[in-house]
Amino acid sequence: MEPEDDAGCDRVRGAFDGGHATLMRASDDVRARVAVFQPQPNGLAALMKRVQAGFDPHGILNPGRM
Repeated sequence: MEPEDDAGCDRVRGAFDGGHATLMRASDDVRARVAVFQPQPNGLAALMKRVQAGFDPHGILNPGRM
């Protein structure tokens, strides 16, 4: 992948040691290829899914985003 294909995502996210980076502005084609939110460790991702299911049991708010 060329650097412009992912908006420098790997380079930016790699610079954060223990931090998070969120894609704020990008073209639709970049957004289709790059995760908007920093990938989470499996345990944290599972917790977030349970919290989201508690607040949005029908999955209508921002489907597929978190």
